Amino acid sequence: MIDYSKFEGHTPGPWKWDGIFSVDTKDVRVCYTHHNNRSANGELIAAAPDLLEENKRLRTAIAEIRILIDTFPDSPTLAESIDQICYNALNP
Repeated sequence: MIDYSKFEGHTPGPWKWDGIFSVDTKDVRVCYTHHNNRSANGELIAAAPDLLEENKRLRTAIAEIRILIDTFPDSPTLAESIDQICYNALNP
């Protein structure tokens, strides 16, 4: 499981890959990358704030689904409820 506390206080996004060597925000250089795969690495690093938020949203949805399943295992509307939770998680 991911320990989200490790990320508290990170430089807020959006982060942008400059296409050459660095990932920046409007005011801060987040990192440099000089590896052979720097373009792919830069794009991935730049996406980190968005990926973190998406991970949190989906974890919340999974927790809600588990509660529904445990609380109403024989409910005829369980599938509809799960579908709604998934839709809400993927369409914030």
